[in-house]
Amino acid sequence: MTATKVLVVDDEPTVREVVVGYLRRDGHDVAEAGDGTVALELLDADPPDLVVLDIRTPEEFASGHLANAINIDYYADDFESKLAELDLEVPYVMYCNSGNRSSNALPVMDSLGFAEVYELDGGIQAWYSAGLTVEQ
Repeated sequence: MTATKVLVVDDEPTVREVVVGYLRRDGHDVAEAGDGTVALELLDADPPDLVVLDIRTPEEFASGHLANAINIDYYADDFESKLAELDLEVPYVMYCNSGNRSSNALPVMDSLGFAEVYELDGGIQAWYSAGLTVEQ
């Protein structure tokens, strides 16, 4: 099973506490930050093998994305085969718009044998809410 690591970025402590509690209860390894610092530290550390994976549509991707992200459209017919072409042994930070697609993509990545996947809980919307920047 994939080591699902969830990054919870929400500036509302009550919401963050509830979400983190449910995730931990379900056995997830959770890193939380009200201001996105955990996600930023991971991305800023820029480990040589870290892949930032944006699974939104190409149009959404073009409107703004995390630095150095690659785009594989969750809704595309070849989504799973495109994932299968990726290196299974490197760590991934995956996100979508709000967290729905990325939470649905986790079991797919698990079935393909990905070793380490971090999900940006709340997607890019949580990133924006935390006041963090994106690239065009």
